[in-house]
Amino acid sequence: MADMAFIEPEKAVRFRFSLEPAHNALCSFCLLNENREGMHEWVTQTMGKLSEQQRVDNRETCEAGAYLDNRSWPSFPAWLDDLERREPSSLIQSHLRKIIFKSRIYLGSAPDLREAELLLRDRTAYISFCRDICSKADCEFNEDECIREHEKLQDPAPQQKRIVSHFREMWESFLEKEWQRVEPLLTDSAAAFESLKLGGQPLKEVLPRIIDRETVPDPWTPLLSGIREVVFIPSAHIGPYLLLIDGDERTARIVGRARIPAGATVRSAELSRSELLMRLGALGDESRLRILELAAQAGEVTTQDVMEKMNMSQSSASRHLSHLAATGYLTVRIGEGIKRF
Repeated sequence: MADMAFIEPEKAVRFRFSLEPAHNALCSFCLLNENREGMHEWVTQTMGKLSEQQRVDNRETCEAGAYLDNRSWPSFPAWLDDLERREPSSLIQSHLRKIIFKSRIYLGSAPDLREAELLLRDRTAYISFCRDICSKADCEFNEDECIREHEKLQDPAPQQKRIVSHFREMWESFLEKEWQRVEPLLTDSAAAFESLKLGGQPLKEVLPRIIDRETVPDPWTPLLSGIREVVFIPSAHIGPYLLLIDGDERTARIVGRARIPAGATVRSAELSRSELLMRLGALGDESRLRILELAAQAGEVTTQDVMEKMNMSQSSASRHLSHLAATGYLTVRIGEGIKRF
């Protein structure tokens, strides 16, 4: 009998669309650490209002996403109340779960709980682990940040108090009223996605439609392997960008812009206006218009092309190309290890 190789059918994935208030608010606060064009004006205006100490605290507390524990929370203050009541040792357990999860996804094997605990105690081993994860996840490795994170985990109580105190202040000062303003829009967006009836279909067929991309981003592929549920969280502030946060081997939460997707039966004039302004805003820059002209003439461009032909720094070229890709004017193709637009 000839050898036969059976290919298993793709398993259906459940898609859920939810405001996820705690994840949503934490995402908005973490956007304040970014310098990206096209995000909502609340981000840029709030950045201008922060004191230097608030900026520092915000950068050093946004790792608090590990303490969401892949759960849904009724509100951001409800999550903070829970975090404040926890035993500090529980924060370490949250990090251990993240270590095991990241090892399984990016390194192909997962330590058991005891091995993960030993990793947290050994600074050199922890730095090596963070470096390995960043190399596989295509993210920038910062040794100083890794060391600071390791030090905080040796005595989590002070950081626990700092996280709760900082985010309570940020919520009351900057986001509480803004959340009241945007919550109806986010509710409309979630309802519009739900009206598409996307459940029970293969991930690779549905996810591009949800995230408004032609394909699933390459860095996400390992994280989405084996996923059985995707929770899409509409954000009023993230602009044309996407963020994959707080997942485990079965569930992935994706934050993307609040919008009315094609084919939805729900309508929102304000969301449609916001979408139009975002896309028009991407064209309100002479450099981005010139990049589109280069791409139209050559068929595709790379970051190096833009740097050379427009006498632009790498960071500026990458920023403009990413903005144009995020707003749908360019698509990304990776060939020979080079991003082409």
